[in-house]
Formats: sequence, structure tokens, C-alpha cells
Amino acid sequence: IGSGLVGSEMCIRDRVFTLKQGASDSKVHYLKLSVTIKLDKRQSDYKDKKKLIESTMTTYLGSAVGDIVIEYTKEEASNSKKEMENRLLKALQAYYDTGAIYDVSFPEYVVS
Repeated sequence: IGSGLVGSEMCIRDRVFTLKQGASDSKVHYLKLSVTIKLDKRQSDYKDKKKLIESTMTTYLGSAVGDIVIEYTKEEASNSKKEMENRLLKALQAYYDTGAIYDVSFPEYVVS
């Protein structure tokens, strides 16, 4: 967890998820990614939400990413990084009921 002028950053590194099987593809494909979440410390609920997110991030984040990733085939995932980041951002904002989470990115994103 890092901290800057605007807020803090939390990272989960090197997670591997199974992708949805394509209609014409019998192979199992994977998405290896790292997730970075940025929090805005100017938000009124920042301190409370930061503690909650830190305590639940490992378990909930893995589950939330997995729920999104499993909907994509290898081809879809290869072209949908930004879409997945946006979906995860919205899911986290809704789950934690906060606008303090203002960015989600996948600095590592490898489809295989």
C-alpha cells in the first residue's frame, strides 16, 4: 500500500484466473494479472473505507475479479482490458459504497 498527495494505492500482484472456454476452442486459457486500486483521501469516508478495504481486499477482490474474468473468452479478454478495469471499478465502488475508490488498473495483464 502506497500513499501520495491525492490518496493511496493498493496492489494485488500475480493472480491467475481461468477464462471462459470459446465455442471453437477446446483449450483452457488463463488471464494473469495484477490489480491496482487508487483511493482519494479527500473523500469524507476515506479513512473508514480504507481500513475496510485493506481488511477485505485479498478475499473480496479475488472473488470480484474472478466473477468478471470468467465471462470472457481468450479472444474477448485480449481486447477487453479497459472494459474489465471499468467493470471492476464499478463493482468495488458499489460493494464498498464509496466514491473514494476512483481508479482500478491492471498493470500486468497476460492472456494465455
